[in-house]
Amino acid sequence: SEGAEIISDAVLHGSRPDETHNHAETQPLAENREDNPTQSGEQSVAFTFGFDEQGRFDPSQLTNAEWAALTPSGVTLSLDQRRIVMYNKTSFLQGRSGTGKTLVIITSIVFKQLQNAGSQASGKKVLFVTYSSALCRWVQTELQAISNRLREILAERLPYGFIRNVYCMTWKDLAGIAYTIDFNTFEKDFW
Repeated sequence: SEGAEIISDAVLHGSRPDETHNHAETQPLAENREDNPTQSGEQSVAFTFGFDEQGRFDPSQLTNAEWAALTPSGVTLSLDQRRIVMYNKTSFLQGRSGTGKTLVIITSIVFKQLQNAGSQASGKKVLFVTYSSALCRWVQTELQAISNRLREILAERLPYGFIRNVYCMTWKDLAGIAYTIDFNTFEKDFW
């Protein structure tokens, strides 16, 4: 897509692209279980998820615990990963295995759905394409788990099934239906 930004392995790990980065020392993201209320079973923190009294979503108000609730398994995102999630333009994410690409993409999907819950933009579709059918199933399972977790925490603010219109498929499946996609309206219909 025109104007797409390439976000590299270095950004996924929290370093700046202009810094020297030793990829050999890079480790996959670790889970943060202390800050995730759904894993400890306690709901002592008052979650607002950046919503004000009028129901407007302000992501700058998200706490660390709220960010963790938005991610698969309550994994903690780095500040650079959060910036990628909040980035509102088309981007191309690249990196080696275990760098957090899928985590950032799933969190971006949830973030967009939260941002647009109840608006006309909530009807837009998300297309997640991968080579692996197992990854496709995992993404769908994680999105459902996050949706359920957020519904428990924010029942009065979110409609049932607020994460919707997410299509996950393999490249092979996409090639099989590509003739049905209207690429003239693709940007209008999909995020």
